Amino acid sequence: MTERPFSYRSRCRRHFAKGEAMNINMNKILIIDDEINELEKLNEILSGAGYRTISISDAKYVLRTTVAEMPDLIICSARISEPGCYDILKTIRENVSLCVIPFILITAGDEISSFREGMARGADDCIARNDDRETILTAVKQRLLSGERKRLQCEARMDELRDCIAYSMPHEIYTPLSIIFGYADLLKQNHEKFSHFDIIEITDDITAAARRMQTLFGNVLLYAKLEMICADGETERSALKNETVKVKEFIENLTAELGRELERENDIKLIAEEGLIVMNEEFLCKALTEIINNAAKFSGKGSAIEIDARTVNDMYVLSIKDNGRGMSCEEITKLGAYLQFERKFYEQQGLGLGLAIVKKIAELYRGRLSVESEYGISTTVRFCIPSAETERQSESFEGAGVDKTAKILYNSPH
Repeated sequence: MTERPFSYRSRCRRHFAKGEAMNINMNKILIIDDEINELEKLNEILSGAGYRTISISDAKYVLRTTVAEMPDLIICSARISEPGCYDILKTIRENVSLCVIPFILITAGDEISSFREGMARGADDCIARNDDRETILTAVKQRLLSGERKRLQCEARMDELRDCIAYSMPHEIYTPLSIIFGYADLLKQNHEKFSHFDIIEITDDITAAARRMQTLFGNVLLYAKLEMICADGETERSALKNETVKVKEFIENLTAELGRELERENDIKLIAEEGLIVMNEEFLCKALTEIINNAAKFSGKGSAIEIDARTVNDMYVLSIKDNGRGMSCEEITKLGAYLQFERKFYEQQGLGLGLAIVKKIAELYRGRLSVESEYGISTTVRFCIPSAETERQSESFEGAGVDKTAKILYNSPH
């Protein structure tokens, strides 16, 4: 259908003629409906209440208009076609810039089933086409308030993230660089004064500083790679699943090696059952290394690091518990990339990418990461991955055309 534009200037004249006060900072609402009469009706209600409206009757222009206008709220008819309302909703939710915009669905009637389907598909709210003016305006006001809260939370999160990066990044780059340059100058100017053993000790420190930088940049690149694969990498994701790992033997070898490196051989207590999972060995090594390194970093030497690995229902669960300083509920909730906690009080290395990388690896293989902690006492991290048998059954379901949601639910731990 041909899109019918609405004159914003004429609406303003109409409001002033009625003596209505115009809101200078009006919220912008995008209305999508291919039934012109319904589009005009909703436009009249919202513009009459002081909202700025953008009306679209052709769904092909929705994404382009949404990106260009960045509305505060989207209201879409469930009847619209090519693309349908749920395709539009899916596109909005998958776009990083648009995903937080509240989305209200207009259903054909007031049947509970229509409302439930809309909410299940990701809509923030549903209104019926025959709802009265007050009901519509109440729903719009509530969604706008909710959207504003989300926006403020996102801004606060971004401010916190910027502060963490600004605080930790210079330290993580300049500290090892200072060690490397300092020792290099020292050797250059005074090499004849050092004994053979002094030189070995200095070069060991230089190597450690270089490895620290290598780990830093390696983690940044790996996190970016995992983000891309998880977001849009079905081909790469499928290729990664061709490898299987015998977990018991793998964990025994890895924990023995890490125990020696961390000088915590006597602290690591391992109980592992046989198990087979579908996973890239490098990713499994990275995930376990990050978790165990964290456990060692935040607990004192002599305190136990307990590792329990076994099959629970359809998942192979690796639990790593340390008896260190623990984490608060707020810290667990905020776990993410580039975030560290209490760095002003405790010396830490890295950018806080460790557990964020582990979480991405778990997501890549349809698993999950969970953290439980009692502040000042202990922390338990659980890395859960579907067993190889579960993955094979899941793939057979996919081949038979079973819905992906059912497959994900099947793979979720109980």
